[in-house]
Amino acid sequence: NLVHLNRLLRDKSWYKGDKLKNKPMYFSFLAVSITALAACFLRFFQLIRFTDSKTGFVIGNELITYILYGVLILSVVFAVIYSLIARNKIRKISFIGNKGIYISLIALCIAYFFDFVHQVNNCYSYIQTASRQSYVEYNYLLPMGFQAIFALLSCYYLIVCAKSVRETKIDFKNFKLFHLVPLAWGFCRLLVIMTEIFDVESVESFLEFIFIIFYCGFTLCCASCIDNEKKLIKPSFSFFALGLFSLSFSFSFARILMIISGEYEKLSKVSFSAVTYLFIGIFALISELSVYIIKNKGDN
Repeated sequence: NLVHLNRLLRDKSWYKGDKLKNKPMYFSFLAVSITALAACFLRFFQLIRFTDSKTGFVIGNELITYILYGVLILSVVFAVIYSLIARNKIRKISFIGNKGIYISLIALCIAYFFDFVHQVNNCYSYIQTASRQSYVEYNYLLPMGFQAIFALLSCYYLIVCAKSVRETKIDFKNFKLFHLVPLAWGFCRLLVIMTEIFDVESVESFLEFIFIIFYCGFTLCCASCIDNEKKLIKPSFSFFALGLFSLSFSFSFARILMIISGEYEKLSKVSFSAVTYLFIGIFALISELSVYIIKNKGDN
C-alpha cells in the first residue's frame, strides 16, 4: 500500500524486499492520478472550445468526448487494479491525530455549507420562477430542499468527526444515524439529477451522475468501516475512493479552471456546486492515503 504518500516518497527502501510487493499498487495509484489530470484538461479544453454555454451540450469535435470517456474508464480500471492488489493486504486507516484528515474534514465542512447556501438559493430561484408560471414540480423542489437540509446536517457531522480526530472526548463513532447523513445528501442529489433534463449526450450531466454513484458507494464503505469492530479497510473502500477522486477532479476542477481563467461566461448554469464536489474528491483521496498496511495476508 501507499501507507502514506509522503512516507513512500521519503522511504526509498520500498523497492527492496517486501516493499517490492507494493510497487504495482504504487504505480496503479499514480496511474489513477495521471489519468484524472488528463481527463480534467480534456474537459477544460472541451468547455472552452466545444460547449454551448446555454445548454451545456457539446457542439463540436465529438472525438474529444470519446477520448475523455476512454481516459476516465482507464482511470477506473487502474482503481480496480489497485483494489484487487489491496485484497491481499490487511489494512487500517490512520484517523486519530491525522492532520491531513483533520484539515480535509474542516475544508469539506465548509464545502457542504457552501452547497447548503447554493441549494437554498436554487430553491428560492425556482419558487420565484414557478410562482410566475403557476406550476410547481414538487418532485424536483423537495429533493433539492432536502439536499440543503442534509448538507447542513453533514456540516455538523463533519465538525464532530474533526473534533474526534483531535483526540478530544468526543467520539464520532457514537453518532450512529449521523453516519448515513452524507449518503442521504447524495441520494437527494441523485433524485435531483433524475428529475432534471438528463441526457447522456450532456457530458457534464453524465459525469455528475456517475460521480454521485461513486459517492454513494464511498459513503457506504465509510459507514461500513466505522461499524466494523476490527476497523479493517476493505478493497471496495479503495476502489470507490480513487474512482470518486478521479471523477470529481475531471469535471469539477475543470469548471473551477474556467472561472480562474476568466472564462466563466462560457459555463452553463448548473444546480450543483463544483467546489463541494472537488473537496469531496480530495477528502476521498486523503482518506485512501491515510490507509496503512498491518501485514500481508498469509504472513505470520
